[in-house]
Amino acid sequence: GVLLRAAANAGADDRHALTAASAAGITVLAFPLSGLDTITGHAVAPDGSVWAAVRGATAVGSELIRRAPDGTLTRVPAGTTETLSSLGVTPDGRVWAVAYGQPRLLSAAPDGTRGELALGSVPDALTVGPDGALYLTRRGEHPAILRVDPAGGATQTFAVGTPGVS
Repeated sequence: GVLLRAAANAGADDRHALTAASAAGITVLAFPLSGLDTITGHAVAPDGSVWAAVRGATAVGSELIRRAPDGTLTRVPAGTTETLSSLGVTPDGRVWAVAYGQPRLLSAAPDGTRGELALGSVPDALTVGPDGALYLTRRGEHPAILRVDPAGGATQTFAVGTPGVS
């Protein structure tokens, strides 16, 4: 199946939930927490838990929220008011997120421990490769695909695109 989030202009109940769609039907995974504006990204961990990036509606800012298979929620303040997007989960269950306009990645472990990884540039999108590495895209003057080792931050850069255009 797939997980879908509601449009940003949907009602609050819809913005605080993900919809799981499969051949068997539709299931709603609610994130019934106060102080939330909207879910801005999501990813499924190897253990079946679901991570959601949430733009906060309070001074606390954005959060990463883990919904365990039993429905237990763990909130991890992201330490920024910027929108989080482009989530990926590494084999150890840690979720990684792009924070809009910031030259770093934010992360959270299943136990709620928050982390971050400084980068030399602002990433645009993130995915986790089959090797467990983080793969990022970068636009602007030096467009590239970056391969980042989540354990230590070692980075390989592969130039792509047209500088200043893509």
